[in-house]
Amino acid sequence: MDNFLYSVTKDIYNKYRENISKLCIVFPNRRAGVYFNKYLSEISSEVIWLPKIYTINELMEHLSGLNIADKLTLVFNLFNVYKKELSFNESFDDYYSWGEMLLNDFDDIDKYYINAKDIFQNISSLKQIETDFNYLTDKQKAVLSEFWNNFNISRSSKEKKDFLKIWESLYSIYKNFRIELKQKNIAYEGMVYREVIEKIANNQSLNFKCNKFVFIGFNALNTCEEKLFNHLNTNDLADFYWDYDEYYFTNINHEAGLFLRKNIKKFPSNKFQFNFNKLTTTKKSVEYIGVQYNIGQAKITNYILKNWQKSQKINFNKTAIILADENLLMPVMDSIPDDINDINITMGYPLSDTKVFNLVRNLLELQKNAKKENELYKFYFKDVILLLNHQYIKYHNKETIENINSEIIKNNFVYVPDNKLNDTELLKKIFINIEDNSKLAGYILNILQYLLQNLFVKNNDTSFSSLLEQEFIYHTYLTLKRLNEIILQENIFLNITTFKSLINKIIKNKRIPFIGEPIADLQIMGVLETRVLDFENIIILSMNEGVLPAVNTSGSYIPYNIRKSFGLQTIEYQNAIYSYYFYRLIQRAKNVALVYNTSTNLMSTGEMSRFMLQLKYENLFDIVEKNPVFKINILENKSYNVIKDNNILEKLDIFLENSKSDKFLSPSAVNTYINCSLQFYFKYILRLKEPDEIIESVDNLVFGNLLHKSIQLLYEPYENKTVDKDILDNILSSNKMIEETILKAYNKVIFSGIFSINNISSLSGENLLIFEILKKHLKQIIKVDKKIIPFQLIGLEKFYSYNFPVNINNKLVKVKLGGVIDRIDSTENKVRIIDYKTGKINNSFGDIFSLFDSELKNRNNAAFQVLLYSLLFNKNCLNETAVVPGLIFTKETFKDDFNYHILMKAEKNKKKQIDLYSEVSEEFENSLKSILEEIFNPDLEFYQTENHKICENCLFSGICHR
Repeated sequence: MDNFLYSVTKDIYNKYRENISKLCIVFPNRRAGVYFNKYLSEISSEVIWLPKIYTINELMEHLSGLNIADKLTLVFNLFNVYKKELSFNESFDDYYSWGEMLLNDFDDIDKYYINAKDIFQNISSLKQIETDFNYLTDKQKAVLSEFWNNFNISRSSKEKKDFLKIWESLYSIYKNFRIELKQKNIAYEGMVYREVIEKIANNQSLNFKCNKFVFIGFNALNTCEEKLFNHLNTNDLADFYWDYDEYYFTNINHEAGLFLRKNIKKFPSNKFQFNFNKLTTTKKSVEYIGVQYNIGQAKITNYILKNWQKSQKINFNKTAIILADENLLMPVMDSIPDDINDINITMGYPLSDTKVFNLVRNLLELQKNAKKENELYKFYFKDVILLLNHQYIKYHNKETIENINSEIIKNNFVYVPDNKLNDTELLKKIFINIEDNSKLAGYILNILQYLLQNLFVKNNDTSFSSLLEQEFIYHTYLTLKRLNEIILQENIFLNITTFKSLINKIIKNKRIPFIGEPIADLQIMGVLETRVLDFENIIILSMNEGVLPAVNTSGSYIPYNIRKSFGLQTIEYQNAIYSYYFYRLIQRAKNVALVYNTSTNLMSTGEMSRFMLQLKYENLFDIVEKNPVFKINILENKSYNVIKDNNILEKLDIFLENSKSDKFLSPSAVNTYINCSLQFYFKYILRLKEPDEIIESVDNLVFGNLLHKSIQLLYEPYENKTVDKDILDNILSSNKMIEETILKAYNKVIFSGIFSINNISSLSGENLLIFEILKKHLKQIIKVDKKIIPFQLIGLEKFYSYNFPVNINNKLVKVKLGGVIDRIDSTENKVRIIDYKTGKINNSFGDIFSLFDSELKNRNNAAFQVLLYSLLFNKNCLNETAVVPGLIFTKETFKDDFNYHILMKAEKNKKKQIDLYSEVSEEFENSLKSILEEIFNPDLEFYQTENHKICENCLFSGICHR
């Protein structure tokens, strides 16, 4: 393979061997300089002093005498000038993106050495173009004329007036911004470029410290670069090496050679012998591979590398993976074959994807939602739990964190007091309230500094991953430290929302460079890093239209026509640049795999790049097109059955009379078994539980629990007493009594009686609305009860049990049944067994057998449950009492024809009211006996239900793959 940079290095060495240390070698990127030094060490047979190596930006900064400032400093300085010139009150957060865009425009204006006063004019007279802009070509004048003619101030809209107001101030902003920066001896890149050219124009010394400048591998030059090249070339101070291929260079219509044709004519190479005809003469294997999704692109990379390694035994030190979309970096790293260990990554890792950035965002959210109550600062539980479970915090002291988590859940703290969060030094630094927003950055910096000094040192962790995490924390610390310095220095007020948004914007484009061996075997690179370098084996990922060539999303305040008329970069300019990058990259390669994403979504068009189409229609190579499909085998859902082995049978035995356990089978447990015996196994045999959660909002289950508890607390003083009209009227007339009862229910159900609320003002939003609904329901239940007064209140939430005889393997055993009955009262010589329901109204069923039919989709669980409660009470009263099963659906109580009785289907689809449990007791108990015998039958397995509706809300559906 003819390696361009190696040949250039050899040519320079041969020409300047004795004086090579007095050269300045200039590249478009830093990566090329690393390879130049490597090649020079291979070529040289003696010890030599290396030449100075610069990127073009470094050279311009060196020659200018100014220091390029970080973007944050520049945007803040521009903000101050912008405010003075336009006298506005726009927040810095609103301004930031716009400020970045304006800074880019100023950068372009200076790099292209344009008269800013000219470009920011409001040209009211088209004749002015002819007189004031005679340095423009006729074509440029026509484009400029077209814009201002179409703009036409006489037909101005509000948007046009707003545009002009800012437009006519931009030159003043530009001028004063540059003055302010120069006073501080800092600059942006374009300003540095312009400073160098103005020195040349004014015959000022540039303080050259080398005898000759050698420019290698450049393509598109801005005006300042061109003027510098011209100045050095005129004074015999420059050599030029251009990297191209005759195929696109000699074709005047090919955009890849657009800039080189002009550059080589102006600045020819000095007798450099090299074969520039390789694109079409080198035998190439070219593959177009379309795969679905970005992860598919990453995974196919593994296949390509293994295939090349197997079929051609390629050298990985001549191989590069190019990421047109740099977001593929982590998936690609995870997909590299295990036997490839020597890898170098030339691009940075986005700081916005790191754990430390998540920590910073969580800290700001914590402060945003904090509040002060009863002299205590309290933090919203979701923010607290997110922080406690963050890898850094949990890693710091896992046992302490788990204890705090448990206490928060146990006490159902929706807002966690700060005195519950001060068990370690780190937690004390985190869970403090920052009332002064100017101290937010200092608060976060203090935490990051503590992590850097203590986190990994304490655990003696020197692994690569921990070193990487420390690097991420350090870079985040530096970024925030710089932001804090500027905020304090410029005395800028930022509220917490603005501060958080600003950090997001600043860190969004921040990348952390990887530390690795620059000359490793396999290179993973961005497109710009490939300039000047040659590889035999190339994989380019994200070869999609809109990605390569990239769509310019940076934005500009300067309209397209004005940019074009003054010779600034436009979309056409960008396309030509990326066309060169693409063709130059493949021109000497032997194996080329171009991979693109075929899926269509917001991030991808699903189309291959125009460069791929162009290459295809140019018919230069035999291109092999592939569309591999990743075979995803979806395992068939097999039935999940559990055999009752000895271990399971022993666990079942705890529900039998002769066991020492106090466990009972509740009506809910039997109901669960009928619905799905496998769910019964998970819940009552294995005793798998849903993780405890903080109850912040009231769902249907919690609402039901609150109502049950409220009824119990309200009627508790009258238990074992006769309730009459006076008692109920007294309750109804006392709003205070009802409200205090509901608050007590909140404290017991939601706050577990440990943390309490004492007045309605402690509730807000949804909880306040639920409070009012509960009050309405309670009053309505009392009104319904007035229709049956007087009644004797026998019990509330009272437990009853009974040992039910069954036959297992011809042996009589007794199953312990037990349950808590919501309410038991008596009236007219009958005892009512009442179960309160807050859900969907369903008080009827087909027949007794239907209550035990597991295949019935709409089986009436509520009716089954109240009948089983009736059985329990009846057995305890030795079948001597007239027992009435009843369901009170609280929604139904508001109807005039409310009826608490359950209904059973009779003849001709008519419904029969069940007035007494004894009417159905025999049939119900026989069916119950069959179900219980089935539960304890060792020969019957626990199996999945066929009623998939039950699986929809089942906690265990993930276990049995439903």
